[in-house]
Amino acid sequence: MSRTTQVVKGTPAPTASDTTNGNQAANDGYSFLEVTNANGAATRTFSVQLPNSVDGQTITSRTYTVPVSASCPIYVGPFPTNFYGPILLIDSTSTDLSFRAISLA
Repeated sequence: MSRTTQVVKGTPAPTASDTTNGNQAANDGYSFLEVTNANGAATRTFSVQLPNSVDGQTITSRTYTVPVSASCPIYVGPFPTNFYGPILLIDSTSTDLSFRAISLA
């Protein structure tokens, strides 16, 4: 999957979910994602890939559920670089989600 949609830290506007190519965001180990669900009737999910392996086995991506609410985002993170790497790889099955990257560093 070629990730063409970049979630830029500190941008004033959230980035729409790219269900075809996925999203990515720079990760400094202190990064969080602000995620909003624009669908007023259904929860949505997304996952953040864990690109490493343990003893040759792929690690299952962490999946998050975003509740119904266009006005109340959820915050997930931080994402330690030793587990998630310097780039967060974000997969979503719905274009109802939007992402904004935030760092506490």
